[in-house]
Amino acid sequence: MNQFVVRVQYTWYQFIFRLISMKKVIITPGCIACGACEFVAPEVFEVTDLSRVKPGADIAANEAAIIEAVNGCPVGVIRYGEEVGDEHVD
Repeated sequence: MNQFVVRVQYTWYQFIFRLISMKKVIITPGCIACGACEFVAPEVFEVTDLSRVKPGADIAANEAAIIEAVNGCPVGVIRYGEEVGDEHVD
């Protein structure tokens, strides 16, 4: 009989803390679809007629590239932080 071993990576309170403090990426209106964000972080952004965040993108693993995309956006429409909807972005 095969047994599966599951290794717990976080304690319950570490999991809750990570869940509460998860950072988000949004693109506000005004995108010009220049493709700069997709060039810097193709795992996170996709540009068609507008830029968008890919569904299921691993935000935490691509944090450095996201920050570079935020800083490189020519129109400043990419927001990244814990409370992006409330204009509080770290």
